[in-house]
Amino acid sequence: MHHKIIFGVLFFTHFAFSQNNLNELLAKLDKETSNPKKSELMFQIASIYQEQKAYKKAVEYYEKSLQIDPKTRYVIIKRQLMNNYIALHDYANILKTGEELASYHRNRKEDNEIINVLEECSEYAQHSKQYQKALTYNQELLDLYEKKNDKNGLSHTYNNLGVIYRRLGEKDKSAFYFNKALEINKQETNNPNYTDEKRVLTYINSGVTYLQIKDYKKANYYFEEALKIANQTNNPKVKASAANYLAMAYFLSDRNNEALDKANEARIIAENNKDVENQLASYKVLSMIYQAQANYKDAQEYVTKYQELSAERERKHQQEIQKSLEQEIAVERKESEIRAILAEQERREAALRESELLREKAEKELALQKEHLASLQKDKALQAARIRQQQIEKQQIENLLALAQQKAETEKQKSEAERQRAEAERQAFIAENERLEKERKQKDLDLAREQQALKDATIRQQKQIQYLLFGIAIVILGALFLVIRSLNITKKLNKQLGEKNVQIEKQNIELKEKQQEINLQNEELQQQQEEIRAQRDALDAVNKELDKKNKDLTSSIMYASRIQRGILPSSSNISKFIPKHFILFLPRDIVSGDFYWFAEAEDMCMIVAADCTGHGVPGALMSMIASASLNKAFFEYQARSPEKLLSAASNEIIKVLDQVHSQTNDGMDASACAYFPKENKLLFASAKNPIFYVKGGVMQEIKGDNQPVGDFNYGFDRKFTLHEVSITEPLTIYMFSDGYPDQFGGSKAKKLGRRKFQEILLEIYQKPMENQQKYLHIFHQKWKNEAGETQTDDILVIGFCVEPQFT
Repeated sequence: MHHKIIFGVLFFTHFAFSQNNLNELLAKLDKETSNPKKSELMFQIASIYQEQKAYKKAVEYYEKSLQIDPKTRYVIIKRQLMNNYIALHDYANILKTGEELASYHRNRKEDNEIINVLEECSEYAQHSKQYQKALTYNQELLDLYEKKNDKNGLSHTYNNLGVIYRRLGEKDKSAFYFNKALEINKQETNNPNYTDEKRVLTYINSGVTYLQIKDYKKANYYFEEALKIANQTNNPKVKASAANYLAMAYFLSDRNNEALDKANEARIIAENNKDVENQLASYKVLSMIYQAQANYKDAQEYVTKYQELSAERERKHQQEIQKSLEQEIAVERKESEIRAILAEQERREAALRESELLREKAEKELALQKEHLASLQKDKALQAARIRQQQIEKQQIENLLALAQQKAETEKQKSEAERQRAEAERQAFIAENERLEKERKQKDLDLAREQQALKDATIRQQKQIQYLLFGIAIVILGALFLVIRSLNITKKLNKQLGEKNVQIEKQNIELKEKQQEINLQNEELQQQQEEIRAQRDALDAVNKELDKKNKDLTSSIMYASRIQRGILPSSSNISKFIPKHFILFLPRDIVSGDFYWFAEAEDMCMIVAADCTGHGVPGALMSMIASASLNKAFFEYQARSPEKLLSAASNEIIKVLDQVHSQTNDGMDASACAYFPKENKLLFASAKNPIFYVKGGVMQEIKGDNQPVGDFNYGFDRKFTLHEVSITEPLTIYMFSDGYPDQFGGSKAKKLGRRKFQEILLEIYQKPMENQQKYLHIFHQKWKNEAGETQTDDILVIGFCVEPQFT
């Protein structure tokens, strides 16, 4: 019960987390400009849509990812596209994508991958009645199985060809291929490597082949043997299927009573286990038997049951289709809403930036206007100063003119006094002349000369007076000219001042209008700021709610992390067998799809480095399933060599996830190492991930098989290659997931790559294990930080050193 609760929490957390992650990925995609990163984001978005069963959206983003970057994930994306087309029942695109994948694997001579793809193509070509294509696929499969000497594959392919030719109406070819299948089945019936369930399938295939060629006696024998073996298994579906086949064979042999017993036996098993396919088969056989016995009532009863169950199955199928369509519509709507929110957020941010720019512009204009107004006021003050200066100059001119007039008046008075004095002197002279009349004779000549001299002096004096008056007149005229000129200048300045005042008044009016406009803009800005504050408050409330949910989710994930770390082996347990070791374990999202596993038995131990499908919560859930599968393989199935451990764990994962029917492809890439200290040897096997070891100062690589652990698309009971290395001198071994070498970083924001990773390991392999772990951790941090990158995947690196043991 406790485990069910844990898995429920993990599932709910994963669903909510995936939706939040989808929103973040869509937001990042809108802003990303680098094609490789856009392709990666589209791939992640497609994966989330596929998990949510929004298959059309998943197809859309997988195709976009492949279009932008056609090399990095070609096989993975094509395989995912094929899975989505299968879910959509889009047979044309299933076959088209499958053919493209097969062509890709042919160019690389990857036979196992070609077989997996062609098997699927053959199945869906027959579903869609494209029999010629199905023939082409199966002919190529024959060549591949013959090359591999795979008897089971050959039998299955011959049987397919027999069925296809029968449907095409070519009976001779159909019989030929059924007989070919039969020959192989006879050889393989007692194969000791077959499980009971696989042996049942072989007997049923043989029986079906004999039914096709109408040899009912032999068909009955094989179906009877199939039912005997099926009853020894714990698989009710196999039991019901074998009983139905035997019932049909008895019916065709006219052994109706025995057919009735077996059909009822199949019906009861199928009904108890809600096995719809076998229920329908048993109802069909029962209706045919009762009809042959003329028991029309019972025949009609089972015809009705068959029709009702078939209709129920079709109804559920239609409901699933409807649910899928509704999910697609909901996803489309959700994505539209997300994009609308992002667009609205961008618009609001742009509007806010524009409002801020307008506010800054208005403030700058206002500052300029204030500066201009200050300049005008300064000009006005200067103009007023000029007017005051002109008034002072005018006053000075008036004062000068008053002085000139006063001086002229003084000169006039002096001239009048001089004239009066001269006149007095003339009168005195005349009086003197009259007094001296008597003496004129004696002094006539002297008097005449004196009179003439006096006359000349008078003339000179009069001329001097005239010159003085003329000078005074000139001074007065000059003063009048200056006064008139000053008045004209003053008048002109007053006119200019008036024009300036009008211009200043006009500018004041414009400034007032602009001030009003700025005030209006400020009010609008204030209103917008209030709206923005309201929106910010609303966003704050939403953010608080999101923060709470994030904290709850983070708390759940942290709890899941403690659970996950609880399944990881302790360093002290590992140290018992391998004292010199380190483990660098860096989950990308608290919990991890990467994990490490360790087990010991008697004189050996086994260590595994694994990378499950996905990361975060889905990867963590898968890691728990994978760890449990490794435990079962080691402790229950007693797998003591790495290749057997991986094979048994692969089968267990396929069973636990029911991948045969669920069409899921989850699994893990893993490398396994078995250490036998007394025998001084190491055994290795690997699914996809390589293993590095340093021997004698030389780095060597063990390449992994190109198939994962789990994922039914690669088949059941798959084999892994075993590698053995003798410990004749100290060896340092490194096992890891792809997270470390695939990290983007450095000055060019590129992947580190395996070659660079090897160089780093070769530099540090002689250091103490603890120092190696610290060095790798610090180098990883510097590498991604140099390019401003975040961690792209879970990271796991295991390093250990072993030395020869002597007894």
